[in-house]
Amino acid sequence: MLSLFLIADSIPPAIFLTRGPTAWVPTIELSTNIRNMPATEWLRFVLRTRFVTCGLLEADGEVWDDAGNLVSISRQIAQVRNM
Repeated sequence: MLSLFLIADSIPPAIFLTRGPTAWVPTIELSTNIRNMPATEWLRFVLRTRFVTCGLLEADGEVWDDAGNLVSISRQIAQVRNM
């Protein structure tokens, strides 16, 4: 179960898809809620960022197991710093 917390903070930010890994994105706040224990060994992670404003972004994450069960959700607030 502790690995679910690691997953929430280790996935590269969605902003890397548009800007590439040319920015440093330190976490300001991270919350993770465990909803279920995974029923399978393999997990899928979805990360969405809707807004990047004033140098901050929010990232909403979902972890699902192969059986289709929602395992955890997360919300991260991070600062975008160009390198």
